[in-house]
Amino acid sequence: MLAIACAGAVALIDSGPTALAESTTTTEASTTTSTTVAPSTSSSTTTSTIAPTTSTTTSTTTSTSTSTTTVPKTTPTTSTTTTVPKTTTTSTTTTTTTTTLPAPTLSGPTILSLFNSSFGSGLQMSGSKVSIKGDLRSNGNVMISGSAVSVSGKISYGGSGMIGHGVTSAGVVRSTTEVAAGLPWTIRDFARGGRYSSLPGYVAHADSVTISKGGLTPGVHSVAGDVTISQSAPVLSGVTIVASGRITVSGSSTMSPAAANLLTLLSGGGSCWLNAIQISGSNVTWTGIIAAPGGGIQISSSAIKGGRLVGGNVQLSGSNNTIG
Repeated sequence: MLAIACAGAVALIDSGPTALAESTTTTEASTTTSTTVAPSTSSSTTTSTIAPTTSTTTSTTTSTSTSTTTVPKTTPTTSTTTTVPKTTTTSTTTTTTTTTLPAPTLSGPTILSLFNSSFGSGLQMSGSKVSIKGDLRSNGNVMISGSAVSVSGKISYGGSGMIGHGVTSAGVVRSTTEVAAGLPWTIRDFARGGRYSSLPGYVAHADSVTISKGGLTPGVHSVAGDVTISQSAPVLSGVTIVASGRITVSGSSTMSPAAANLLTLLSGGGSCWLNAIQISGSNVTWTGIIAAPGGGIQISSSAIKGGRLVGGNVQLSGSNNTIG
C-alpha cells in the first residue's frame, strides 16, 4: 500500500488602505470621487456632486477632492491532494516436487570389499579363467591366486596383499585410504512406506521367501527375512530383491533389476564373519549390482557372469567366471 499526499503552500498578501487628501481654494466646485478595486476584477465607480453656486458680494470657492483606493485582503489558498489507491496483490505459487530415483554408482570398483583388515578376510579370489573387467579394491587384505586370472584395472588394498603369478592386472597399489560403498540405497528405502514402495509392481513380504521355478512378478520385492532361490531357472527378470536377512542362490538363474536405476540383490543380513549373500549354483547371470554392505558375499560356482559386487568381505572361487 502506497499513499502520497501533497498539501499546497498558502500565500498571504495583505496591503493596508492608502488615503490621499488634498484641499484647494481655487474653484467653485465641490467634487467627491470614490474608487473601489475588487480582487481580480477591475471596477471603477465615479460619483460627481456639484453643489449649487451662489454669488454674493463675498465670493468663496471651496474645492475638496478625496480619493480612496482600497485593495482587499487576498488569501489565495491552493490545496492539492493526490491519493494512490490501496493495492492488494495476492500471489499463489504452486510447487510440484518430483522425486527422481537415484542412479546406481557405476564409477566404483567392479569388486569392492568394504571391511578393513580387523573385520574379516577382505577380498579373496581363486580359480582359473577368471576375468574381472574393471578395478578390484579391498579396504582390508587381498589374496588372489589361480591361473589365467585377468584384471583389466588395478588391484588396490589397504591391509596385506598376496597376488599370485598367474594374475595379470593394470597394477597393484597399496593405499590405506578407505573407499566407501557409494550406494544410494538402504534397506529402509525399500521397506513398506519407503521411497521405493510406490513403484509399480512393488510387493512387501512379511516373512522369509523361497523362490521356486515360477519366479517372482516383475518389480521390487521387499522381504522381511531371508530369501532362498533353490530351483534352477526361476524367472527373475526385471526383479529387485531386497531382504533384511540373508540371500541364498543354489540353482542356475538369470537376474536383472526392476529398473536401470536400481540394484539386483541387496541384503541387510550377515556380519564381518557371516555371509549375507551366497551363490553356489552354476550358470548364474545377473546385470546390475549385488550388494551386502554389512556382511560377506561368497560365490563358489562356475560359469558365472555378472555385474558388480559390493560387500563387507568378498570371496570368489570357480572357473570360467566373468565379473563386470
